[in-house]
Amino acid sequence: MKNIFFTLASLLALVPAALSQCFPDTNTFSPIPYAGPSQVQFTSCPSQADGPRIFPLNATTFDWWYFDAVSSDGTQAFTVIFFTSSAIGFSFDFFSTVDPLNVWVFATFADGTPPAVFPVPAVSVTTTTNGDGASGDWKGSGISFKGAPDLSSYVVNLNNPLIGLTGTFTLKSRGPGHYNCGPLGPGQDEQSLPNIGWVNVMPGADAVVDVKVLGKPLKFTGHGYHDKNWGDVPFISALKSWYWGHASVGGYDLVFFDMIDPSGANKVGGYALKDGQVVASTCTTGVKIRPIDTPYPPTIFTTVPKALTLNMTLNDGSHLDAVLTQTSTQINIGIYVRWVGTIEATIGGVTATGAALWEQFAVSAT
Repeated sequence: MKNIFFTLASLLALVPAALSQCFPDTNTFSPIPYAGPSQVQFTSCPSQADGPRIFPLNATTFDWWYFDAVSSDGTQAFTVIFFTSSAIGFSFDFFSTVDPLNVWVFATFADGTPPAVFPVPAVSVTTTTNGDGASGDWKGSGISFKGAPDLSSYVVNLNNPLIGLTGTFTLKSRGPGHYNCGPLGPGQDEQSLPNIGWVNVMPGADAVVDVKVLGKPLKFTGHGYHDKNWGDVPFISALKSWYWGHASVGGYDLVFFDMIDPSGANKVGGYALKDGQVVASTCTTGVKIRPIDTPYPPTIFTTVPKALTLNMTLNDGSHLDAVLTQTSTQINIGIYVRWVGTIEATIGGVTATGAALWEQFAVSAT
């Protein structure tokens, strides 16, 4: 009997540790990094798909919520990224040396003027989860987002007239989200690379952008997207390179990546929706992304490509073969580049054109 009670006590002792990986519905982040270890989640909870995965923020962790939209012709784009990331954890966010709680805004205009790219600081952050959706208020920035519990819609609100940043950015989902290797739901491995988590809660969305950026109007409808990444080690130490992107073409919404981890192993992933149904989902094979005019994989010494090829095998065995060609560069800091452009894809013998947004990280010398 004593041994039975000891066994029960031991099992019960494990329960709080397991439950602790699912965060409270409301969390408040300080701009001062925590001196101790952060709690990090890499296994999905029954809900909270879009909730924070790092709490509290410390000096070597990063967490962000990413939203973008591309116009149907690939000439305009709007990207907003909400950060809770230290300068060491995500060293590409240079502003985090001043304030780890900030929002980056990127606006690409149809008239060919240089993209607007700038950070907006916050003094504190409060996130709230409801079902699988999340809402976040980056207090002091005037920028916030609110998601539906079922992930059917999101609204990004911009209310900082002092810097000419006002308006709304709305997304209505076109189909179900996913983790790296499975659907949204409990018990999924959330890592796309070791130590880097990823959840794609909106692979495709109807997007409406009606904003002013530094006082300049940006208004269009098109294709939207929302995901989030996080990690428990500095980002730059967790990969050598990656290509990631999304596109809408011929009635399909596509999400794709091709990554090299620190050991040199190649990690790929592909996901496709058609009429709201999942028609491709892989995290091991069936996806290939290559630059057309530069070496693969990219390094800190290779030139920036002007176009990519994308090859993806759909669940029914048919093939998607595409070329992504840049219309404009939204940001280029050498080791990181994000493009906006067009896609021409042949799917089952039928060719179509559409719009795309994609990026390259290259942080290794080899």
